[in-house]
Amino acid sequence: MRRRLCGALLFVLCAGLLLQGCRTERKSTTPIVLTVTDDLGRRVSLSAPAANIISLAPSVTETLFAVGAGSEIAGVTNFCNYPPAALTKPRVGGIIDPNIEVIAGLQPDLIIMSVEGNRKEDFKRFEALHVPVFVTNPRSIDGIFKSIRDLGTLTGRGHTADSLVAGLLKQRAHIDSLVRHAGRPTALILISIHPLMAVTDRTFLGQLAREAGLDNIAADLPGNYPIISREEILRRGPEIIIGMTDTAPTLQALASAFPEWKGLRAVRSKSVYRIDPDLLTRPSARVIVALDTLAHIVRGSAALN
Repeated sequence: MRRRLCGALLFVLCAGLLLQGCRTERKSTTPIVLTVTDDLGRRVSLSAPAANIISLAPSVTETLFAVGAGSEIAGVTNFCNYPPAALTKPRVGGIIDPNIEVIAGLQPDLIIMSVEGNRKEDFKRFEALHVPVFVTNPRSIDGIFKSIRDLGTLTGRGHTADSLVAGLLKQRAHIDSLVRHAGRPTALILISIHPLMAVTDRTFLGQLAREAGLDNIAADLPGNYPIISREEILRRGPEIIIGMTDTAPTLQALASAFPEWKGLRAVRSKSVYRIDPDLLTRPSARVIVALDTLAHIVRGSAALN
């Protein structure tokens, strides 16, 4: 009897240990892997949502904050200045000259780069750190929406990113409806005045201007950011001129630099504008604010005609 009782107790004990072992085995299974295809067509995989991120582009920093992942940013470039909370993040150098040693010391679990700004050489150096590297290259509003969703997925904030994009799509549709019948005034968009450097429709800014209802007079020029002569500007006669606040301190300074522009319709109708380049040139979650800013100029131009 005692022998049978001991055998029964031994069976229960073994069964308990076996069950505990099964539970322990289930806990040690490999975490679900996040896999996202970046804008170079590379599949980037993480074993968990990124929690210690290096952002190497101001647009990336803005988007990470927009999807609620600001607390997961471990380092940013010297040019990342928006939102204001980005100014409190550790600096890892410039866009084209990031400090690899500083970045490695921050022990990131994800590095996010952009095609326009960051260098291929740095991409290869980051790969040597054996840290996942995700590359963004949004060239349109739809491309920006993809980036927002991608960064949301990589940080475990996919639902937030989807909600953000849904709201931006509604705002975009509303803006498009306002400019649809406003006409298409001709415009010159300058990112530099010394030398005079315009943008073509092959750039993000050029596409943004086109959707806002502007007819870019430099659209057919070669390259992305062509230099345009003073004579060519006079010949093409833009109805609107848009400059950047960092290259044209005041409208008066712009007029003084190019006195021959006083005969242009843009100058005669006081349709010369200065806009923050951070808003217009960064393919970030603020893209709809940029679109609305340009569309507002178009609607104002239509009211003058």
